[in-house]
Amino acid sequence: TIVQHPVHKFNWTNEGRGKWGFVAMERNATIKLKLDTRVPGQPPPDPKKPQSSYILLGVAYLQSYEGMGQARVRCESGCSCSAMDFDSHSASRNVSLTNIANVAVSQHEACVVSITTLGPSKAAADAAAAAAAASAAATSAAAAKAAAAATAAASAAAANASTNATANATTNATASATTNATTNAAANTTASVTANVTANATTSASATVPSGVPVPQWSKVKLMGIVVGEEAGAQYGTVNWLRGQSHISAHELEQMAGRRRVRRQLRR
Repeated sequence: TIVQHPVHKFNWTNEGRGKWGFVAMERNATIKLKLDTRVPGQPPPDPKKPQSSYILLGVAYLQSYEGMGQARVRCESGCSCSAMDFDSHSASRNVSLTNIANVAVSQHEACVVSITTLGPSKAAADAAAAAAAASAAATSAAAAKAAAAATAAASAAAANASTNATANATTNATASATTNATTNAAANTTASVTANVTANATTSASATVPSGVPVPQWSKVKLMGIVVGEEAGAQYGTVNWLRGQSHISAHELEQMAGRRRVRRQLRR
């Protein structure tokens, strides 16, 4: 149950391909959930070892390689736990997948848990800066290429004007003087246009390459679900498949592996 309405900076979205959930795009976004973390049939907690009755709460989130940030899970009321951070950025491979972060919580009928975004991790910030630098470099290169093309065109125009002026001067001195004046004006105009084009290209390039490339706000966190019910005292979570189709695919792979083992045994 969501206990905070409206949810602060978290929005429900469905991006397709099973990537649904509550999404926050900036840091300091918070969503609060009330859960029943009791496990039926469990003995009462030992007062001397209260954590012996803690269960593992699985926080399922989208992990991807672009635009993702960190979040912190905390117990707000009812239950108790140690705050835990998870990173949605995948630094090792360019894939999007569902991951689960496990946090040990005490059993309570009204356990209120909050998830707050923290902004990009160091790895995500480095990746964001690299992406911004690559984009700026590409923009700068395109601007320089456009400026070079404009300069070449201006030079060609000036050369043609000079040739025409020389030919006219041979025929008529007055016409030559007039042509020279016109040519000089054209050359000056061409030079001015070239200078303006070059300056504009340089300005455009420098505007996209600020000093010390800024790091975009890679702070996206997508909450896919909460898994309650790992047995008390569990050290590791065993819930690996959240969606029905994934569960079916997992069993199909297990069955295929089993059939291969049987065939190998028969060959022996």
